[in-house]
Amino acid sequence: MIIREYLFDKHKRVLAIYYNNTTLLSIDVHSDKWSYPVDSELREDDVRLIYHRVNGDEIGAEWIEYVGLETIEGVETINIRVFYNREISEEEIRKAYCWALLKVENKACNTG
Repeated sequence: MIIREYLFDKHKRVLAIYYNNTTLLSIDVHSDKWSYPVDSELREDDVRLIYHRVNGDEIGAEWIEYVGLETIEGVETINIRVFYNREISEEEIRKAYCWALLKVENKACNTG
């Protein structure tokens, strides 16, 4: 297993985990809302991690999973996970990051 950390737009982190010719990306995003059905959850007292998984065809992946955090203060989207059945390049990582940033934060990434 190989784990690489990438920083985009000065402070946005993407972890790329390579294992047996597959790639899992963990992309930090933030939105003060959650706009997805809840497919599964992890709960600890008043804190709940919530998940929604969709097909990844939109960006050439196997699946995409949205991760949210729900507390007594509210709910927010905090992460997107993207799974590929292959190793991907740094350029593909950047494209996935830009897609996630636009999808969750409605922001364009810095392409420079």
